[in-house]
Amino acid sequence: MEIDLEMSSEECDDDQRINKGLEFESKEEAFEFYKEYAKSIGFNTIIKASRRSRMSGKFIDAKFVCTRYGTKKTDEEEEEDINIPQARKRGRRINHSSSKTDCKACLHVKKRQDGRWVIRALVKEHNHETFPPGQVSSIRDSYGREREMKKSRKFQALEGGDVERLLSFFTDMQAENPFFFYSVDQCLRSVFWVDAKGRLDYACFSDVVSVDTTFVKNEYKLPLVAFIGVNHHGQFLLLGCGLLLDDESTKSGFVWLFGAWLKAMNGRQPRVILTKHDQTLKEAVSEALPASRHCFNTWDTLGQMSEKVGQGFVDEINEVIYGSCKGDEFEERWCEVVDRFDVRDNVWIQSLYEDREHWVPVYMQDVSLAGMCSADSVLDKYIQRKTTLRAFLDQYKRMVQERVEEEEKAEIETLCKQPGLKSPSPFGKQMAELYTREMFKRFQVEVLGGVACHPKIESDDGNNKKMTFRVQDYEQNRGFVVVWRSESSEVVCSCRLFEFKGFLCRHAMIVLQMSGELSVPSRYVLNRWRKDARRREAVVSDLIGGGSSKAQRYTDLCLRSLKLSEEASLSEESYNTVMNVLNEAFRKCEITSNVIHSVEESDSDAAHEEHNNNNSFNENVADTGQEHSLQEAWKETDLQEQRHRYSILDDYLSAQQVSHEMGQISMMASNRNGYSTSHQNIHSLGQSITQQRLYETDQLSFRPDQVMYERLQDMVKDLN
Repeated sequence: MEIDLEMSSEECDDDQRINKGLEFESKEEAFEFYKEYAKSIGFNTIIKASRRSRMSGKFIDAKFVCTRYGTKKTDEEEEEDINIPQARKRGRRINHSSSKTDCKACLHVKKRQDGRWVIRALVKEHNHETFPPGQVSSIRDSYGREREMKKSRKFQALEGGDVERLLSFFTDMQAENPFFFYSVDQCLRSVFWVDAKGRLDYACFSDVVSVDTTFVKNEYKLPLVAFIGVNHHGQFLLLGCGLLLDDESTKSGFVWLFGAWLKAMNGRQPRVILTKHDQTLKEAVSEALPASRHCFNTWDTLGQMSEKVGQGFVDEINEVIYGSCKGDEFEERWCEVVDRFDVRDNVWIQSLYEDREHWVPVYMQDVSLAGMCSADSVLDKYIQRKTTLRAFLDQYKRMVQERVEEEEKAEIETLCKQPGLKSPSPFGKQMAELYTREMFKRFQVEVLGGVACHPKIESDDGNNKKMTFRVQDYEQNRGFVVVWRSESSEVVCSCRLFEFKGFLCRHAMIVLQMSGELSVPSRYVLNRWRKDARRREAVVSDLIGGGSSKAQRYTDLCLRSLKLSEEASLSEESYNTVMNVLNEAFRKCEITSNVIHSVEESDSDAAHEEHNNNNSFNENVADTGQEHSLQEAWKETDLQEQRHRYSILDDYLSAQQVSHEMGQISMMASNRNGYSTSHQNIHSLGQSITQQRLYETDQLSFRPDQVMYERLQDMVKDLN
């Protein structure tokens, strides 16, 4: 019989190891205590159930039970739990519930209003024999191995059913757009992919990237990691997806994932990488992304704090976090609150304090998070706890398309609709010309909020070079400290809105206005919020870099084509203009291809042999299961191409400016093997046969004979 400890404590008096007065910092601490108690008695325990508050969504009680709690499962139930198709069954599987005896031994704990956990009920009696304390560890190890077997079976089920679907998805996506990138580790423990738009988006908005690990938890069926950015309309961008199918919480898994993502982005590290507060992630980011500023998601950290310590502590520490103007002030006030709640010895609280430079605003004055401070997951709409890999892949294209349509709508509104100015403020007029429509709406909220602010000078260095203001915000009913340095045009507010959102707050603007400034200093007008944010970034050069290999030229064309499509689709006039230019460019490319084709005919046997070698190479890549990158295949085929082709054209055609005449717009088609035939190679003639590429293959170039020289000269005249 279960005994309610709030009603009676007689059953606990004879066992001092568990009593009514025990309190715990968290649910996890209570479970660790019960595990040690169980070990001393001679049984094992598991978490049977946990319950969350409907109001806050936080855990409020939990029940820990003996591993023999409950009844045996039937074979059909076990088959369903293990989730392995019957067709793959090999012999009789272990029944995981074979040791169940319907034992009622348990410990029930609940969370008090002050955030601490207390014992609510205890059942000590077992209906089975317990084991000597020395044997409990081996039993626990056996149970652990059984769990690992179950995890392994789950992995095998994924490999048997979903791996083919995953690779088919990659093949289809890359066939649609060769700039699609994916990578798979040797043992298929980790997978990463990013589409062409994600890579293009990152080239424009690489300042802040958030790593969403919400779904890398046991309660989610799909261990997905998402790389998230934000565009100039304040909309979230999907910059890549990863699957950690085995040992998902290990440092090595995240290091591999970050490395694959970085490779897709040509090694360009983000200025700021944002993650949840986690030691494993901290170590992985430090190793894989050393040049990035690693910050923890403050809202997520506060959410964990509420669950682990209590909402009362969070309410008081909030004022310390956002109200401290200097590091010394924060540290002093933090210690006061920690001592008041008697959590100085809490290991997790200690780790937060040690990592304060990663998440406390006063230490992050040199960064801007571009508004990415929400704890909500961008993919919550598409992933639930039971979402399978197949289901996610089936809706992936729709998800990406929805993002594209949202951005297109925002882009059209920015270009076609003038923002409504609701005040004569010079700051509003300035930003209305620069910001996108959505970002101006957000900025104008601060402009209008300035009427509720009253500034007062607190200190002045005497020559007005540095002035400190106290700004009372009557709308928020709080006071803020603003420091203005006129020589450097630097204004800093204790509300930290610029650091979090990326645009100036009302308190800073009222101080600027009081100081005679009629425009927002340029350092506070981030390019990422401007209407021309995409055009201002050197997209191609940043992402690809220099060089003239076929892979780089093809990537260049893909990127330019994507951007061209975005611009040309906005109106019928721009569409017609681009189509006319493309048709003319295509005609010139066909003529150019004929020049190369006529020379290649004399070497058709060598070309045929090379084509076979190329197919063999691609088949080998597919068989190994290593990283599949179309650009890597191109690099290899480039080396083979130069052994047979183009050398006779090097000195002559490199001097011709044919590629300049063809303009900046080109097109290329590719077959499924990643090898472009002579009829499909529609690229820059001059670039395709440069001396640099021949040096890469250790080939010596030579001049064509006089007959060939004259023949080529006539062909070039035809081009003109």
